Amino acid sequence: MAPDDVYAAGAVWDVAFADMRARAGLPARPHDDVAAERTRARLRHFLVTDPAGSWVAAAGEAVVGVAQASRRGPLWLLSLLGVAVAVQGRGIGGRLLDATRRYALEGGPGLILSSADPRAIRRYVAAGFDLHPVVSATGVVRRDGLPAVDGVRAGSPADIGLTVEVDQAVRGAARADDVRHLLDDGVALMVVEERGYALVRGAQPVALAATDDQAARALLTATLAGGEAGQAVEVGWLSAGQQWAMDIVVAAGLGLRPSGAIMVRGLDGPPRPYIANGAFG
Repeated sequence: MAPDDVYAAGAVWDVAFADMRARAGLPARPHDDVAAERTRARLRHFLVTDPAGSWVAAAGEAVVGVAQASRRGPLWLLSLLGVAVAVQGRGIGGRLLDATRRYALEGGPGLILSSADPRAIRRYVAAGFDLHPVVSATGVVRRDGLPAVDGVRAGSPADIGLTVEVDQAVRGAARADDVRHLLDDGVALMVVEERGYALVRGAQPVALAATDDQAARALLTATLAGGEAGQAVEVGWLSAGQQWAMDIVVAAGLGLRPSGAIMVRGLDGPPRPYIANGAFG
């Protein structure tokens, strides 16, 4: 990928992502100029931090596929992989995946957050990744069903050191540059001293990591309780190891539905307690 590819790659990704969510029965995400620029900013971020993991597929002058992988410490993460709807099923996704996998450390751990698309899941299993099915919790938050919590406070850029320590403990790799990018994009930070943090947009958890279930529960509860009345949210990537979150999302009135899989290689399973982010792991 080159900087001049960002606009076309962003358009391919946005359409492919919307199509994937529609086929999976997941709620549509807003698609406006703000959302499109957020996609482009994310593509630029990884193009700067991980140029060797950033690839496009082209048909003539047209970009028809995009994939980006990041490497944080030893951990390789597939940040995104999308192919234009009109040319799906022609092996483009597999070739993009192969290109990004060359960016991984040989024998190092890997993480992929997969959609429910059977073709994607099969591709990742064939590449040697273990499959852990996930559900998403979606709906309008019922705040009166949530208990009060203590010990959660608003964070700031001064707390990035805490995110580094927690991520090292929970996922084996820090992502300070990614956290800074999200904070610059208007995402808020909440912390439990020395034990965990959540990145939040309104009542929407963008990512969450904690060293124990109690801290994770407090962060998720505070996140869901902190938005405006009537706000719809999605808590994604809840695997079987994230039972600490299940009664919270049910108490908040959210519905649960299968939504894909977390694929891991060289790890015992998905990080926990943890709510992953589709792009930043």
